[in-house]
Amino acid sequence: PTWLDTAIMVEVRLDIASIGGTFQDSYDLIDFYADAGVNVIWLCPIYQRGPGGNGYGNVGPHTVEPALTGTQDMAEGWKVVKEFVDYAHSKGVYILLDIVSWGTMKGAPLVSEHPDWFDGEAWGNAAFNWKNETFREWFIAQAVYNIEYTGADGYRCDCEPFTAGYGVYAEVRRRLNEKGIYPLIMSEEGGERRNAFDCEQDGVLDYKSMTRGQLYQQTQANFFVDGYLSIVQSVKQGRGLGSST
Repeated sequence: PTWLDTAIMVEVRLDIASIGGTFQDSYDLIDFYADAGVNVIWLCPIYQRGPGGNGYGNVGPHTVEPALTGTQDMAEGWKVVKEFVDYAHSKGVYILLDIVSWGTMKGAPLVSEHPDWFDGEAWGNAAFNWKNETFREWFIAQAVYNIEYTGADGYRCDCEPFTAGYGVYAEVRRRLNEKGIYPLIMSEEGGERRNAFDCEQDGVLDYKSMTRGQLYQQTQANFFVDGYLSIVQSVKQGRGLGSST
C-alpha cells in the first residue's frame, strides 16, 4: 500500500488499553493516537477466545470476542468492528487486524466439527492442518472476507511466514487485489516476503545467534532496540535483516 512508507504504528490490546475494554470504549484511543501522529493501529487478536484463550489462543478467525463487542451475536460483533474501523479512517488512522494461523484452542467447535482440519498440537492446543485443501480454502476465504467486510487495512500475521506459509498470504493478497483492496500484510518473523508480506515485525533479529525459543528466555532480547544489534550496522551489512539464511 502507498501509505506503508509513512506508517507510524502502535500495537493495541483493546481490553487493557481502554477504560471499559470494548471497541465502543476505545474511540478515544483513536483520537489520542491520531493527535500523537500515529497513523496505524495494530489490534491484538479480536477473535473469540474460548476457555483458556487469550486472543492469540482463540476459536477461529470467523469469530469475534463478545467481551470486546458487547454482543454474543457474531454478525453484530463484526458490525461493531466495522464501525470502529470506519471511525479510525475518519481520523486518518489505518487498522491492522492480527490473524492467527497456528491453530485454535483444543475446545474450539471447529475441532469437533472438522477434525480433519487439524493435525497435532501447537502451543499446547490444536494445530491447523495446512495440507488439507478444504481447510486451506476456508481460511483464505475467511481472511479475505474479514478485511473486505470490516474495511480494515491489512494483517499482522502471527507465527508467519513459517506456519501457513507464503502461499496462503500471497493468495489472500491476490484475492483482495482483485477486489481493488491493497492491504498491508506483515509477518511476525523475518523472511523473503515473496509477494506475500510487505514487511515483518521482527525484521531485525539474529537467528544465527539464538533460536526464537532462546530469545524468549533472554533477559536482553535479540532486538536492536535492546542494544544487541546496531540498526546502523544491520542496514549496512544486512546482519539480522530478513531470513537467517
